[in-house]
Amino acid sequence: MPIIIDYLVSPKLSETWQDIGYYEIRYRFYLLCAASFKIKHGLKCPEYFFPRVFRDTAMSGLEIVGILMFGALAWLWLDSMRAREAAVRAARAACTAEGLMLLDDTVAIAGLKPARDENGRLKLQRAYEFEFSDTGNNRLQGSVVLLGHQVVILNVGLRMEPTVRDLH
Repeated sequence: MPIIIDYLVSPKLSETWQDIGYYEIRYRFYLLCAASFKIKHGLKCPEYFFPRVFRDTAMSGLEIVGILMFGALAWLWLDSMRAREAAVRAARAACTAEGLMLLDDTVAIAGLKPARDENGRLKLQRAYEFEFSDTGNNRLQGSVVLLGHQVVILNVGLRMEPTVRDLH
């Protein structure tokens, strides 16, 4: 018993119990249990004696792929939010310039695909739709196409000229 306690507390003479820490002591205890199991049964040490927390192994490929996919999804979401804000600004500016009302003050994504810009760089092309009104009692469709965060096409469609009515 003193050999186990000595190994748990201080396998090296320079270490003290406070220097080692709780998790290192637990890890050394698992090592001793595994060694005694192996000696007792003449078997290899099973892996359940070495919990994942205490193993000195690198992350598996699946974990790395999962972290990279999570990072890519987070980037896509943040980039899409910035592009959506640019589309709302462009739609609002076009409606203001044409004397129209942007309804609901928002845009909805209609399409997403990879495309190349004029320099040949691969970027995401997003198409957004929005609704506007020219008289206040109708809803008309418009669209904005962005390549990256640059507006490529802004469409408010053809509209009939309102008839001019004189009230006098």
